[in-house]
Amino acid sequence: MEIFALAGSGDQIARTSVSLVLALGLARRGLKPLHIQVLDDEDAAPVLSRPEHAPFTSLALAPGDAGPTGSGILQRALAHGDLGPVVVDLPGRDVPTRLLGHRHCNLLLPMATHRPELKRSAQDFAWLAARRSPFGSRNVFVVPVGWPSVLRQADYQRLLKREAARAAAAMLPAARHIVPRGISDVILGLGPLLIDGAVNSERQLAHEAAVIAQAVLRSTGSSWIESDPTRDTSGS
Repeated sequence: MEIFALAGSGDQIARTSVSLVLALGLARRGLKPLHIQVLDDEDAAPVLSRPEHAPFTSLALAPGDAGPTGSGILQRALAHGDLGPVVVDLPGRDVPTRLLGHRHCNLLLPMATHRPELKRSAQDFAWLAARRSPFGSRNVFVVPVGWPSVLRQADYQRLLKREAARAAAAMLPAARHIVPRGISDVILGLGPLLIDGAVNSERQLAHEAAVIAQAVLRSTGSSWIESDPTRDTSGS
């Protein structure tokens, strides 16, 4: 079992977008991901109103079902077992303790454009990395969202370093903790991720999602990269 949990105090749309693109890309790569959306309140509607049309298994959990420590999330993830990776769309920066301390849980932090989002990302990274340190893990990875595709990991690192200094954030992501390209402005321009409550599986969008999924698997050192049927073994 391996979990990719989306967290952060920024825009919920960014977290949900990354979770859907990642699940779509993993499915496109021949894996069988489980997508879990943790709702922010008991009466909230799930983002996928027609999950049966998604190319991956998806479910929504109310806060009570997820559990204050994340036990409900882990229960579903364990039930999915070795079928495929588990993508969890969390409703904010707070990560349930059982996910925070789980050695097979990678935290993904979307970083949208605009300076306030940069500042939040720098603060969130430092906060989440510090909370994971007592568990012997600093697996927090930044996923750029909406940025120009020409930017590289070092460019994002410089931007975050500047904002971290302004925000007095104690920890900074290394270049290897930034997913290359992320979800660029070009990819977001391919079309909406959702159409009438269902995932948009248009061919070009699904192809780009698969590229993003591979980048996430490589950046996190995921064991699923070895199980990827479409993995490039040429060494290129």
